[in-house]
Amino acid sequence: MTRRLDGAGLDPGRYRRSRRTPPEIRFAPHAPQPDEESALADDAPADDPAAPAHWKPLSVFHFTISVASLERSIDFYTTLGFRVLRHNADVVWPDYVATQFGLDRAQGRGALLALGEDALHTRLDLLQWLEPVAEFSTTPPATTAPRIVAIRTENVRAAYDDLRRRGIAFITEPRGPDEPTGIEAVVCCRDPDGTIVELIEYLPGVLGSRIDSLERRR
Repeated sequence: MTRRLDGAGLDPGRYRRSRRTPPEIRFAPHAPQPDEESALADDAPADDPAAPAHWKPLSVFHFTISVASLERSIDFYTTLGFRVLRHNADVVWPDYVATQFGLDRAQGRGALLALGEDALHTRLDLLQWLEPVAEFSTTPPATTAPRIVAIRTENVRAAYDDLRRRGIAFITEPRGPDEPTGIEAVVCCRDPDGTIVELIEYLPGVLGSRIDSLERRR
């Protein structure tokens, strides 16, 4: 039986699901530690009526990727290890959504996906826009500035082998280890609409690529 491939060369029904829980997330080197945050909060006198109310950003709650086919993209991202939290394809968006986004009208089919099991897991909102309709580049990927999502991954080489067996096409083979940048292994694939998904694994004790040894632009 011949299976239909979509425009990106992907077979929408051939992926098998996989769940992976990422390693514990630690503070990045540039992030303020809890005691530093407390010190910053204490700087403003509590009894100063002119002082602005204390606020701070906590984390990225979710990020959104526009897709041409919601079902096709759910199939792809669940193959990578995301799980579906909520399927919103039939929800009619209230009028205030368009107002908040600065649009004349806003309607779409969506699904909320998650990566990780803890309360602050990463959430991915897949949106197939109905109004306005999203446009996707038709130029060759090699000449187009890409959209990139990076996923910190345990054992990138095993992920590469497993995902290839389940129908994910990668751009290259995994690269690394690379001691100067602290990268153990990294490899990239494209989602059905051309967004690059980077799987990256760092050497022990490293979180974030080192740049000290890299050439600088003058």
